[in-house]
Amino acid sequence: MKKPSVSVIMATYDGQDRISLSIRSILSQTYDDFEFIICDDCSTDNTYKILQELAQTDSRIKIIRNEKNSKLAYSLNKCLELCQGEFIARMDDDDESLPHRLETQVNFLTQHPEYSVVGSNAILKEDNKEPTLLKVKEFPKTNDVLLGTPFIHPTIMMRKQTYDLLNGYTVSSTTKRSQDWDLWFRFFAKKQKGYNIQEPLYLYTRNSLQTKKTIQSALTCTKIMLHGYHQLKVPFYKYVLLVKPLVSVLLPNFILKYIHLTK
Repeated sequence: MKKPSVSVIMATYDGQDRISLSIRSILSQTYDDFEFIICDDCSTDNTYKILQELAQTDSRIKIIRNEKNSKLAYSLNKCLELCQGEFIARMDDDDESLPHRLETQVNFLTQHPEYSVVGSNAILKEDNKEPTLLKVKEFPKTNDVLLGTPFIHPTIMMRKQTYDLLNGYTVSSTTKRSQDWDLWFRFFAKKQKGYNIQEPLYLYTRNSLQTKKTIQSALTCTKIMLHGYHQLKVPFYKYVLLVKPLVSVLLPNFILKYIHLTK
């Protein structure tokens, strides 16, 4: 049997309210040579039942389930173990891919073998606000990862050989909720190149609970930064940037907004 050229991977936990819409956005892609591997992380609602029903309607869907709730990085690694495609696309259970997303990204990686990953801009849907364009830098460089993630994680398509080179995602309490930032530190430490398509190919859903920052989350980010700086052999004077996560938690929102607008 011919292997698919693309593997789409998704991890889900209690995603019954939106997961059908998310999955159908992949099934309706203009590019159809893919497998869709979905890992249910021991959902407590009807998510697993919905997944089983959808899998019966399309043979490209493959469902796996963790024996216990093991979080995102572990679940994505379980998906990666089954991937057959040359290219691996991420997908989140509460978002949507625009119809030409996979086709556009496959064409890019096929035509540009020097790049290991391609992401894109996204349309941000946040609470009850009007949708806005979420932009990322077109040509991210090593310095860009020092202060934040240079890709919108669920928009990416990465070569399987690159995921193999990086050994997938780091499963650790230190990288919880920031496993993508850890991935990009390791990506640039391995001298890999990435690109962001400036056209939005993804509808990215975010709510206030997801963006709420705490001292604990700031400390986690600082630990990831410290480890990443070591990997990249960053000059010592740049280590002052390690205070950024804590500053962003302690400063009032109106000051952070002003800083952002005046960049």
